Amino acid sequence: MDYFAITSDRLDVTALAQKITIPDTGAVCIFVGTVRGLTKGEDGTVQTEYLHYEAYQPMAEKKLRQVADEIRERYPRTVGIAIVQRIGDLKVGDVTVAVACSSGHRTDGVFDAARYGIDRLKEIVPIWKKEVGPGGSVWVEGSYHPTPQDVSAPAGGADESPAFELACPACRETYPLDTPLFRCECGEPLEILGAPGFSLAAVDQSDYSMWRYRSLLIPPTVEPVTLGEGWTPLIPIEVDGSAVHLKLESLNPSGSFKDRGASLLVSILTSVGITSFHDDSSGNAGAALSAYAARAGSSAHLFVPEYASPVKKAQIALYGARLTEVPGPRVTATRAAEALHAQGHSYYASHAYNPFSPFAYKSIAYELWEQLGHHAPGTVVLPLGNGTQLLGLAMGFQDLLDAGLIDGQPRLVGVQAQSCAPLWHQYHNGHAQDGQVSSGPTIAEGIRIGEPVRSRAVLESVRASSGAIMTVDEMAIVDGLKELAARGFAVEPTSAVVWSALRQLIRSDTFPGPVVLSLTGSGFKTPNLAELIN
Repeated sequence: MDYFAITSDRLDVTALAQKITIPDTGAVCIFVGTVRGLTKGEDGTVQTEYLHYEAYQPMAEKKLRQVADEIRERYPRTVGIAIVQRIGDLKVGDVTVAVACSSGHRTDGVFDAARYGIDRLKEIVPIWKKEVGPGGSVWVEGSYHPTPQDVSAPAGGADESPAFELACPACRETYPLDTPLFRCECGEPLEILGAPGFSLAAVDQSDYSMWRYRSLLIPPTVEPVTLGEGWTPLIPIEVDGSAVHLKLESLNPSGSFKDRGASLLVSILTSVGITSFHDDSSGNAGAALSAYAARAGSSAHLFVPEYASPVKKAQIALYGARLTEVPGPRVTATRAAEALHAQGHSYYASHAYNPFSPFAYKSIAYELWEQLGHHAPGTVVLPLGNGTQLLGLAMGFQDLLDAGLIDGQPRLVGVQAQSCAPLWHQYHNGHAQDGQVSSGPTIAEGIRIGEPVRSRAVLESVRASSGAIMTVDEMAIVDGLKELAARGFAVEPTSAVVWSALRQLIRSDTFPGPVVLSLTGSGFKTPNLAELIN
């Protein structure tokens, strides 16, 4: 439960405290620095008009995390840590830096933890400060005066590349990108650190695919394995008098949004010599991995639930992948994939655990911002299974927020099938109810996930965006399928869950527009369509 930022945005200390507050939080200590107008020294009093801050941003963010690690080592009762350093021109009275620590009680050492954090930040984080006053300007912090090339470099200096690496948000262990582990040794999913922050200057305006954001997604030495995924259409429609936009992720090369994650994963891992992949999937992720493995000249082995769409299974086989059908609930396919991973002959490209998928889905947020004329949507409604797309959207919009390009996070609304809704139960009841969240049958097979491995992160992202988690029943899914088709959009039942949820949101009139629906998968993958629509 940490938050780190190097930003030019104004700092809201109340919002900062909320980022590290949970129901068990009893104390939050925030230490802030401000710009003072007069500084008394041995040579007299110096008047300051404003301060100018510069930073090696990716390196500085890495050092902020180091400060947090040190805080936890010294003050183990600290629960949440937020560290924000502002850059740019800051006027007298402006907040320049904030370190916040939370715990269960004020006696847990949060005051000392925050004080240690601010002192340590000054010692090791590469931030430079120039004091500007009536008599001119002078660098007063930092022994090296940064150049424009330093500040605009993608990482720790003009000649360095972004320090991409994998890290565990739970135990802080770090791993190289090419680690054979699909999750941390402590059992938690990994995340990608060290990537550059969003910059419009970094966008390749000549590329109309996900790879227009290439410098933000992969190290410069990696060559994309691509089929032209991304930059999917955003179509405006009107529903019950409300403006709605449909993001057609169903038009990606293999027919779903999963192509973005598969492209990024195969690109990075083939660049380090990995040529054999396997995964468990209800269909779309398997089809995507099969397609991109084929594009890279690599092999793929997919473990698919026996109940999965025969169209999707045929698509996987068409790409040349090995297909193993697994009887029983969805989790049995996962167990089979984990067993193959234990043999050490193939990379387990788990789209649920591996961090490449949610990281790639940041590009959807970037695209929405560009396609809406450099504005964020008010609300995004999307199907919710493992929640990787929702996490990617949250990260992408946070990048835009940190860059000062949007005013706040759009509300994220995840939609589950009523018969398999573990995240809905956790969101509304605080825990999963086994009898009600078992992987019950649903035509929305793509979100039939009884045990989402990133549930904590998903719930935190929904709450941080003031969003919601909703459920719809089977008849509502069929109605959504037909209503979208009547408007010209052929989607699979998993995508259709958003339509009924949209109707509910419009009636409630509590979620801001513009509203975007993520249509995640193609209707051409759906078997027995005639039976469904009749």
